[in-house]
Amino acid sequence: MLSLRAVAAALILGIAWPTFASRARAQASADLPLDDNAYYYIDALLARGALRSLSALERPYKVHEVAALLDRDSVARSTPMMRSFARALRTSMRKYDPRVSRPDTARAVMRYQIGGDVYATGQTSGIRELMLGDGKQGLDGAFDARGVAEGGPLAIVFRGGIDRRLMDDPQYWNPNPFLRESDDFRVTDGYVDARFPFAELFIGREARNWGPEAMDGLLLGHYAYTYDHFYALLGVRNLHYQILATRLNNEFVQPDTVAQRYFTIHRLAARVGPVEFAGEEAVVYGGPGRGFEVSYLNPVNLFTFSQLNEGIDGTKKLSAQVAVRTRSAGTYAAEVYLNDIQTGGCNPAILCKKPPSGGWTLTAEGIPFIGEQRLFASYTLVSFLDYRTDTPWEQYDYNYIGLGRGFSDYDEWRFGVDLAVVPGVPLKVYGAYRRQGQGDYLTPVPPADSFPLLPAFLFGTVEHVYRAGVTGAASFKWLDVSGDIGINHVTNYNHIAGVTHDDLAARIQVMLVWARIFGGALKAGHDDGP
Repeated sequence: MLSLRAVAAALILGIAWPTFASRARAQASADLPLDDNAYYYIDALLARGALRSLSALERPYKVHEVAALLDRDSVARSTPMMRSFARALRTSMRKYDPRVSRPDTARAVMRYQIGGDVYATGQTSGIRELMLGDGKQGLDGAFDARGVAEGGPLAIVFRGGIDRRLMDDPQYWNPNPFLRESDDFRVTDGYVDARFPFAELFIGREARNWGPEAMDGLLLGHYAYTYDHFYALLGVRNLHYQILATRLNNEFVQPDTVAQRYFTIHRLAARVGPVEFAGEEAVVYGGPGRGFEVSYLNPVNLFTFSQLNEGIDGTKKLSAQVAVRTRSAGTYAAEVYLNDIQTGGCNPAILCKKPPSGGWTLTAEGIPFIGEQRLFASYTLVSFLDYRTDTPWEQYDYNYIGLGRGFSDYDEWRFGVDLAVVPGVPLKVYGAYRRQGQGDYLTPVPPADSFPLLPAFLFGTVEHVYRAGVTGAASFKWLDVSGDIGINHVTNYNHIAGVTHDDLAARIQVMLVWARIFGGALKAGHDDGP
């Protein structure tokens, strides 16, 4: 009779084997930045059954992985519209793929390229979340420089420049008051990434998103501006473990007292056929004079047990995710997040009356409609006390922007049609409805004696936002265009009862792209002959 250990080993081998060979040959690759036009095309192809092996629960994707899938995916070449999306995706990815400029270089040990962009952003809201547009109009110029080098298992990536739009964003914050007039210079991406057969090691900064692909993850989203972190992955595509650790901004708790702050999140993810599932555990901790805790850096530890066994302080959060990517009926995903789970007795007893906090997300993408058109829908909720703490150095944010979501105390419905009517231009026409309470994760948890009177969801005067809009992109050899244009109808505007407001809330970006200013390859040895 088979032992339990043998059954478990067979199960793990069965999950991991489909990607054993491909991971064993893992090579360096830059990541596709989450703000790139490429994701408009990836989403359009995914909605129509192409690129199905891409994860539905974690981004960014590797440039070489997407390119390889395009090469062998017959669905991506099935119709003229799909081929136009695939061509535009390849055009968009050229910026991060030095193999394109020198594909035939013999004995290359490293390929590299340098490029740059000049662009302008026109907007009617300084706040990036257009459902909460603030009416601050602007036309801001920007430029950046890009560098990518790849060789063997190693990738080195840089992207940074000046973006005047940052000065219009009320959530963008620099802790140094002497740099406020020049903090529009920013390194958006800068990292060294090493990939091995069953592991990946990363140090640097870029945006990551763990959760359903249609929106920010509840524990790790990409609404916060990029920050430096250490990241590691152990395993293969079908079964892997991930950890991210970083030092957050300091918190001044008194004029002469500074608290250090730290964030660690780890995740166990698996895939069986078309089904993906994952569990996450995150902790924010710190204090005056406190450093990194080894217990929170151990990649195979459980934060819950460290807190129970060693009594280590920290605000801990848990989430679970699941997604099903079907061949022709769309992708369906969910995430559930729980915070402040109370077990056993309470001291004082009133703490047991604290409103529960947590949230969830439900998404459906690529639902068949007419011809190549697809439907999509989503619902998400974040509770009143989400991400909040009564300890200032345990706030779940980086530079006062949430590490998961950028707002709390709200829910939102979104639905629409994913259109494939213009070659090379994916469009989504959508409607959305949002209820926004006055809860704010940047404020401390209310005093305990107020708990019996507090709601679990939607505190104060609730703002109701109705939006109709269209979003899309187009990528050409020298030009990228993207935008989201819509009309907002708001009742109880700015949380003032009875006030109604209608506004155009839009953002359009036009970018001149120079994918490769120069580049080349470093060779092993010397060429013999011509």
